[in-house]
Amino acid sequence: MQYGRYPPGLAARRDHCNKPLTVTHALDCKRYGLVNRRHNELRDTFAELIGMAWGAAGVRREVVLQEGTKGEDGVRADIVPRSVWERQAAASYDVCITDADAPSYASKNRSIKSILKGHENSKKNKYREAIRDSHMSFTPLVVTCDRVWGHDANVIIAHMARALMEKEGWTGREFGYVSGWIRSRPSIALVRATSYCLRGGGRAFGALGCDGGAGSISLPPNCVFMGLDS
Repeated sequence: MQYGRYPPGLAARRDHCNKPLTVTHALDCKRYGLVNRRHNELRDTFAELIGMAWGAAGVRREVVLQEGTKGEDGVRADIVPRSVWERQAAASYDVCITDADAPSYASKNRSIKSILKGHENSKKNKYREAIRDSHMSFTPLVVTCDRVWGHDANVIIAHMARALMEKEGWTGREFGYVSGWIRSRPSIALVRATSYCLRGGGRAFGALGCDGGAGSISLPPNCVFMGLDS
């Protein structure tokens, strides 16, 4: 997908809804909860990483920021930690995974950058009133199915890397190494979850987990991931 190729070996039809199984349908079909699982997989991975950087005790998930009224849905944040930007101050995050190759975007000839920016602005407009009432900051974590991150997600990843570099076990490591390790965790989670959407499956994903120190992924000492390294 990342290189514009059609995934081989897909079934002719989706088991859960019996519709023709195209890539677009597989990534968007909400039957059987696969899309929700993909979202939750990325949410949980980010929550664990944020907990590593600023303390797991202060991290909450699925927090209602504003109750719904007159039959309308309320506003809920995926992750609400403390002390990310200011000591003891709450911050809120909401995950958004988008298929940038969907026909609706292709027909309008939109760039990936504009798609990501559009989702970021949409999230900010949705949450503006709720975070004003809650007195907290808000950051949308927007990413495409093939792992292109929005600007705001890149900012928090860089901020997270700098926070981890001050933790025991991370001191002395270069920024590129730490930010590369951080990026690898949600990237793996997203690849795995997207594969489930394409190929189905009834089993739970199972959390990858984020161990302390170098974690469960071993990177070469001089490894520097391309991306936001300054």
